[in-house]
Amino acid sequence: MTVKVEDKRLFGPDGNPIERDAPAAGPAPLPPAPDFPQLVLSLHASALMSMGWSPDEKDPAIPRDLGAAKQTIDLLEMLSKKTRGNLTSEEEGLLQESLTALRLLFVQEWEKR
Repeated sequence: MTVKVEDKRLFGPDGNPIERDAPAAGPAPLPPAPDFPQLVLSLHASALMSMGWSPDEKDPAIPRDLGAAKQTIDLLEMLSKKTRGNLTSEEEGLLQESLTALRLLFVQEWEKR
């Protein structure tokens, strides 16, 4: 997976505006096709949010929906079963680590209710 970093700052360290080239006319290019790790990480993030987790402590509390969290964890479990033997070791490791972490968090959240 490659990551492209683009500097979008409007001002330089001296406080003066940074001049940028005008964007090229025409439609924006389509994003690259998603891959398996992106799918796993997207479902992982969805389950975390359903358990009330927010990546930004300043965000207002997200309402918990443990039913939705369980359904997302179950989707990851189904994905694990259906793809068994067809994943790279890295993909399998990511999927299993995600499932383990989410199951532990789910049990902790369930006990809080």
